[in-house]
Amino acid sequence: MLFYKDISIYYGKIFPLNPVAVKFLEEEFNGKKKILDLACGDGKYSDALLTHDRDITGVDLDKGMLEEAEKKFDKRKNIKFIFGNMLELSSVFKRERFDAVFCIGNSLVHLTSTNKIKKALRELNSVMQNNGKLVVQIINYNRILNENINFLPTIKNEDIEFIRNYHRHGNSRIIDFHTILKMPDGDIESHQELYSLTKDELIFLAEKEGFTLESVYSSFKKEEWNDQSLQSVFVFVKN
Repeated sequence: MLFYKDISIYYGKIFPLNPVAVKFLEEEFNGKKKILDLACGDGKYSDALLTHDRDITGVDLDKGMLEEAEKKFDKRKNIKFIFGNMLELSSVFKRERFDAVFCIGNSLVHLTSTNKIKKALRELNSVMQNNGKLVVQIINYNRILNENINFLPTIKNEDIEFIRNYHRHGNSRIIDFHTILKMPDGDIESHQELYSLTKDELIFLAEKEGFTLESVYSSFKKEEWNDQSLQSVFVFVKN
């Protein structure tokens, strides 16, 4: 994934740790001891959820991100970061089973078809314990599609400016996620395809693969979901 390779060393400045998201995950994963951070990026959420009696594994497909995670956090025996594809989790974890999984940061929609998303959910089911919790966070694509939104708010701070554009061709469900990272020494421009997955689609696919929806929110603050939400946060339980 060239997009993440390009921005991996700046990722923490673009997307700093969100304490509200950490609190949400702590509440949902209360009592959970073996946690999988799927598409872990630079590993900051794995680290934030780590306690002495938890084992946390971060998985990502981008080696640059994993290098950042290992450099910052891979210093204790109960946290590890490994290279892996969410479409091949049953091969990556042949014996391990997790009682909690989270996939946040709009990561699931990097799979560009419902067939791939369904496959990922099936693979997740295979590596989770019964009654395990699954948290998924994505952009609210109901809003994106209904209102033909072609950009996300620019992220700007004292270090960087990160411009995020969405381009669709006609009625295609594939979005060209075009980003420009403005830096003092030059811009980094990238393109990444995303699938515009709606709320009901994800619920339908998850239920087909053995999950029951527990809750869906408009943010990690547990606000009620609505069509104008900027994001969608789902909590599923494995049957």
